[in-house]
Order: sequence, then C-alpha cells, then structure tokens
Amino acid sequence: MAPTPLFDPASGKYTAAATQTGAGLQKWVFDTGLGAWNLAYVLQAGLNLGVPYTVGNYPTGQNPKTGLPWAPAADGLRNIVGRVNRDGTATIWAITSTVSGNGDQGADPNQLVMITDHLAATSASAGESFATIRTARFGEVLRGVSFTPGTDRDRLADADDHRADADDHRADRDDRH
Repeated sequence: MAPTPLFDPASGKYTAAATQTGAGLQKWVFDTGLGAWNLAYVLQAGLNLGVPYTVGNYPTGQNPKTGLPWAPAADGLRNIVGRVNRDGTATIWAITSTVSGNGDQGADPNQLVMITDHLAATSASAGESFATIRTARFGEVLRGVSFTPGTDRDRLADADDHRADADDHRADRDDRH
C-alpha cells in the first residue's frame, strides 16, 4: 500500500508533493573536466505541485475512506518526450503523475504539460513555465506522447521554427530534381 499523502487543509495543498525540490523536470549537464553529470536546475513553475485541480464530473469534497480530497494534484512528471528545435531550445512534453484521495495513485485524471528550455542554459530562465496542454476528463488518464509517421511535429512549434522546417522541405524537393 502506498504511503498516505499529507494534505494541509489550511494551505489547500498536498504538502509532500508541494515541497518536493526534485519533482519536475531535472536538467543535468555533463562536466567534461570532472567526467561527471551535475544537476543544473529543476523546472517546476506551472506544474502547481500539490495544488488540487478540478475535473468535470469527478467527485468533490473529501473521500470518507482516505480523509483526503478527491481532487487530483500533480506531484511530478513521467512519460517524457521531447525534440530539439532549430533555435537552440528543446521542447519537452510530459504527463503529470498525481496524488489524490481516491486511494489509487496513478488512476487520477492527469495532465499533459509542455515546456521549452534553452539547450545551453545552466540555470533556469526567468519566466520559464510549464503550460498545461490537456487535462484528462473524468474516467480518463493520459499515458504519454508519441510522434508517429504523419505527425505534424510543427503544430506546437513557434512561427520561426515552422518557417525553418518549410524551408528545409523546399530544399529537400529541390535536391531531388
């Protein structure tokens, strides 16, 4: 049985999730001089760790069996996928892991989140924050992101990156003739 998540009614947060310093997206940088990986920073802004969110038609109030709110809250990330962009950034998508009073952690309606980070950065940029792309509905969980053949990988790209891809496709066609 999983440990009971602590909930503080005064703050309205799951305290164990809200105070995790390592939860979120960790950026590690290789130090060639030491021959070792070092943790550069952890991206957490926008995840609202430990803060319950509302899901339509999901139970409200407290679960009488657990004494905790039914509402789920993010407590970390899993099922991470990303891509390197032409502008020196990486866009990363992830699924939130959750905590709630439902008694079956991982079965809550979770969220698909996205963030773009500078590849060369060794400290988090001011204002860098996760955006919630989608929240699962009642009776649904999200399990990951996958790029498959035919995926429009530019759908969520910025305009400059999208133009660069169009230029590449034109160059590919020109090379064939």
